[in-house]
Amino acid sequence: MRPVQILMGDKELRALDREAKRQGSDRSKLMREAVRRYLAKLIRDADELEYLESYRRHPQDPQELREWAKVQAWPAD
Repeated sequence: MRPVQILMGDKELRALDREAKRQGSDRSKLMREAVRRYLAKLIRDADELEYLESYRRHPQDPQELREWAKVQAWPAD
């Protein structure tokens, strides 16, 4: 790992230190986890946006939806 310097407000730093103490962890570990989660969220958000844009460019045909509904329906008794 490589050291990184960041500037943080006193209020946020105190909250980070309290949480690290509560978890029996340290400031660096919590910051690494926060960055990992943030980056993973960016990827999920980009994937979701790409998925939605794909449907906007190529909307489903209503007939296709009806066919899927038939397949998913419970069989008649």
